[in-house]
Amino acid sequence: MAYTDTSNLYLVFGKQNIRDWADLDNTQNDYSIDARVSWAISLAEEIINAELRTGPYDIPFSVTPAIIQHLTSLRAGLLLYEGRRVATDENQDQTSSQMKSYKVIMRALKAGQFRLDADLLTRDYPFVPEED
Repeated sequence: MAYTDTSNLYLVFGKQNIRDWADLDNTQNDYSIDARVSWAISLAEEIINAELRTGPYDIPFSVTPAIIQHLTSLRAGLLLYEGRRVATDENQDQTSSQMKSYKVIMRALKAGQFRLDADLLTRDYPFVPEED
């Protein structure tokens, strides 16, 4: 089960932005656009899993916490943006602030400052949060 879906990307970035960023060849081919959005969601999920694998949670999440859904949506949208960079000053500022938000939340999760409603790992040793 994916942590997010296309509708969540549209909520975060806007439908037109996502479709523009996913259309690398500027062909407006729905199949290609949908495939690229699916790719970005899958890669974003793997990035989230990789970043949180050393933390206290059982990865992958069996039930997706809302904050993980949001982070995956942010990361997927930013992956699409990086590939196309259809930029105006407005959406460049938006994506910059969204990347900062992603990093702040991820740092807090990894440091144990945020607690998710998710299954914790069972360990024979104590968890020590990472420091940046």
